[in-house]
Amino acid sequence: MIATIPDAKNASIEELAEWMAEHLEEVRAFDSLLWHTKRRLSEAIRDQGPLVTKAGKLALATDKWRWDEDTLLEEFPAMGTHQVKADKLTLDEAERVYEVLLETGVDAEKISHGITADLRLVNSAIKSIEPEKAARLLSLRQPAGKLELR
Repeated sequence: MIATIPDAKNASIEELAEWMAEHLEEVRAFDSLLWHTKRRLSEAIRDQGPLVTKAGKLALATDKWRWDEDTLLEEFPAMGTHQVKADKLTLDEAERVYEVLLETGVDAEKISHGITADLRLVNSAIKSIEPEKAARLLSLRQPAGKLELR
């Protein structure tokens, strides 16, 4: 199948459509195979580190990171951004939300609180905090980039 792929940049739309129609099931199967292969290899590399092959080391590009945000926020709560969300309030209640919250006992269903990690703050803090804390922060991230051969 791969040997017969037309040059996608230079082939006409008609040629590409003909080829795709002819090979659609094979393309879908191959696409699925690639997706599952990349997913399994990425998981293995995240767990075990780079995989050494005859062609070179298979690793994850470190252009993206996946953070353990729950642990990060538990251990470093200052690295989060808090949000307070108020639903179904009148304009008057919205203007006085902090006072109303404490004084009038606004219905709890109307108020929610959440926290998300401020990853820009985390990344900049790594360079400016004590080495032990920086090392702990760095231990809470994993590469999330694409597979690469080094």
